[in-house]
Amino acid sequence: MFFIRKYIAILIVSILTLSTVKAQSTVAEPAQQGKIFAGTIEDQFDVLLRNTYPYESFKGIRDNLPRFKKNTLDSLNLLREQIKTQYITIENQENSVDSLKQALTASNKLISEANGINFLGMTFDKGNYHTIVWSIIVVLLVLLLFFIQRYKSNSQTAKDSRDTADEIRDEFEQHRKKAMEREQKLKRDLQDELNRAARG
Repeated sequence: MFFIRKYIAILIVSILTLSTVKAQSTVAEPAQQGKIFAGTIEDQFDVLLRNTYPYESFKGIRDNLPRFKKNTLDSLNLLREQIKTQYITIENQENSVDSLKQALTASNKLISEANGINFLGMTFDKGNYHTIVWSIIVVLLVLLLFFIQRYKSNSQTAKDSRDTADEIRDEFEQHRKKAMEREQKLKRDLQDELNRAARG
């Protein structure tokens, strides 16, 4: 009999304790809900995990799962939008970088064309071009001076040859005249001798 009374007393105390705990959890539910849905997703997970250990709080957590799901999906959608925006930003920046590279290439080409000169189908730097042109001018002047000198030398040689030929011609003419005079004198002497022999 004592044993039955003890058992009934324990049962009554247990029922009262459970009722008190349930009443406390019901009173604390609005406060917990405010606490659960404040902060980041990670904080909300932590609160849910802490509150799932007492069995009595499990029902309140299960009731809050749809709201927690909505918050999670909202956060995920926000993150997706941010990622999408960042991808668009990155794509725009890559396009800007590409256009800037093209502009830089075009600018470098214009600068090289402005600093360069086309000569004989090749593009030269202005400094190199001037060096090449002045080198060609100097070489042409040297060749011109060389040919002028050769011309003068050849001209002088030709003049000397003409003078020598004239002298030889004059000498030959004088020699021919003297030879003709000697020949005429010999003919006259021969004729005189013939005339004398015919008379004698």
